[in-house]
Amino acid sequence: MVTYEKENPMTTTLLDFEEYALKRGRQEGLQEGRAGIQRILRHQLQRRFGELPEWAEARLGSATLEDLESWGERILDAVLLEDIFA
Repeated sequence: MVTYEKENPMTTTLLDFEEYALKRGRQEGLQEGRAGIQRILRHQLQRRFGELPEWAEARLGSATLEDLESWGERILDAVLLEDIFA
């Protein structure tokens, strides 16, 4: 591939753009997936514990995918809202 890039400089630009587009698409997909998980978890928490306090909303808003997965499992056994975010 290095040889081909030397023969045709446009290839490097096209390949760079393709790589950028794929990376951006993956990032957008992850962000959309994270937002969807946040919505589902928020709905479940509200249904189980009522209106969420500001601190819980803030935690949901800044959560990583790993946090959301963990909290999604904890909701099954939690007695208090605080148990989920512990």
